[in-house]
Amino acid sequence: MSLNDANTHLVWESTVALLGRISSPDDELARAILSGQHQRWEAWKKSAAARHGVRNPHTSSFTIVDRVSDRSILICWCDATLGHYAEQLWVRGVARRSTLCVLSGLRVRRGDIVYRPCTRGQRSVNCEEVVLAFMVDGVPGGIS
Repeated sequence: MSLNDANTHLVWESTVALLGRISSPDDELARAILSGQHQRWEAWKKSAAARHGVRNPHTSSFTIVDRVSDRSILICWCDATLGHYAEQLWVRGVARRSTLCVLSGLRVRRGDIVYRPCTRGQRSVNCEEVVLAFMVDGVPGGIS
């Protein structure tokens, strides 16, 4: 076995060991997922971030693709850890809770006018995201 082969083998063993540790039921997040608590865990993290004015740790990319009507826009939304929506319909409405604007990071208060993903049927992974309406009103499309 050459030195290169030995190093490759060690790197591979380390990677497998790390994956095993991360996916272990002893890991706090793994336990939460396995016990059905993952959604509450995510909700708690988001609410804690909103309470303290901290931007969600997930960095997402948001681009207005087209304005469909005065109450709806098509967006391209990407997040390296959560997924990608090429032409997702977002509709204008009222914020149901306090959170942060995904586009600007500004605080959104309950009752503010916002755009959010249109959720018919299955909920998208970004269904809790909102954008303050004044950030996109009057913009024809193609901004990020």
